[in-house]
Amino acid sequence: MSYCSDLKDQLILKTEEAAFSSIKKTRIRPCCASSFLEATRLFASAGSSHLKKTDTLCKRLDELARAGKCSDCSGVFIRAAFIYSGSVTDPQKRYHFEITVPDEESRSKLEERLLNSDISPKFSHRSQKELFYLKDSNSIEDILTLMGAQSKAMELMQTKVEKDVKNAINRINNSDSANIQKTVYFSGKIRDCVSLLKKHDAFDPLPENLKKAAALKLKYPGSSISELCLLSEEHITKSGMNHRLQKIIELAEKLEKELKQKEKK
Repeated sequence: MSYCSDLKDQLILKTEEAAFSSIKKTRIRPCCASSFLEATRLFASAGSSHLKKTDTLCKRLDELARAGKCSDCSGVFIRAAFIYSGSVTDPQKRYHFEITVPDEESRSKLEERLLNSDISPKFSHRSQKELFYLKDSNSIEDILTLMGAQSKAMELMQTKVEKDVKNAINRINNSDSANIQKTVYFSGKIRDCVSLLKKHDAFDPLPENLKKAAALKLKYPGSSISELCLLSEEHITKSGMNHRLQKIIELAEKLEKELKQKEKK
């Protein structure tokens, strides 16, 4: 069973339990029964599988219905509209909730109930049909709670937390991977530069601090600039260590340029 079908069955069951409750306190209010029936009239299409599922329920609600409105009526109306004409995507995939609006009357009634519930109505068109939709997780949590699907709202919150944690871990891993690649590249660069300088007797004349920095990097090629500072016998900052290593690269590149110019001559 799909996520959406499971949600609709849960909402139907919740309404049935309230409609057929023998305890007056837990029984659906007459005005809410009327709201559910109004949404059924507006959103249920002929031959709908959910219309068949709710046939007995609607007969019972018809017995209970009475004009009027309470604070729960909007949620019950939206619940019925969703059962007959809505869909929701599994939050593991993406966040999307929608209710197809058959005509202007149903749009007006739905918009009124949404505004009464502090949910901003967003409407769009698809295949010549108008639909109300939500795409952010917080709004979907709100409308699930409003419809009475608290367990699904909690599942959505949990899924969002898990996704956020997973994304955070991925960002850290990607950052670590990028840093490792950068360190490996830099180590190779220093190694090649030192080799070039030694080959042309240009390494030994270098200042002692540059030679020590190069020796440290060659000895610990997998270490970052920060780690090299800790491994150094002298107190040196990150910028200081980086400056020394960059100076070696600069001198090697200058030497390489001079050698190429001599070859052309």
